[in-house]
Amino acid sequence: MPENSDKKPIQRILIIVASSAFLATMIFPIAGLFSDSPQPSNNVATIDAQSFQKQLQEQAQGYEAVLKREPDNQIALQGLAETRLQMNDPKGAIAPLEKLVKLDPNNPIGLEGLAKARIRMNDPKGAIAPLEKLTKLYPEQQEIQSVLKQLKEQVAQGSQQTQPKNQK
Repeated sequence: MPENSDKKPIQRILIIVASSAFLATMIFPIAGLFSDSPQPSNNVATIDAQSFQKQLQEQAQGYEAVLKREPDNQIALQGLAETRLQMNDPKGAIAPLEKLVKLDPNNPIGLEGLAKARIRMNDPKGAIAPLEKLTKLYPEQQEIQSVLKQLKEQVAQGSQQTQPKNQK
């Protein structure tokens, strides 16, 4: 019996220590959520953006390597164009998109990409032709028709504004 009474205080101490440790693992992370200390997220965002740009450049180089071996590879043309658009290089995306549309005139991805690139380059006239082709392919797509209408209005307004300058 004396052995049993010696174990009880040790068990109690172990239970208290284990419970305290368990509660501490729950409380400290929760307390961290409510702290007012600023997080170094700005540096992380910059590093992530640089890393993302580097990945995009590597992707573009990979697609270019494929196109050197297979100049008419539509998947590589599409991938290169999309990558360049993500890199905010619409001018660099035009050539692969035009080739893609030349190889497959009804390719909706190529037509849409070409229209997007032209719009991003502030060339609404150049975006009209691929959008018209898309509306013929997909007449039920109201969004395409809406964008096309807006671009045509923009081109009409632009030509009206330049006419008085030419007449003077």
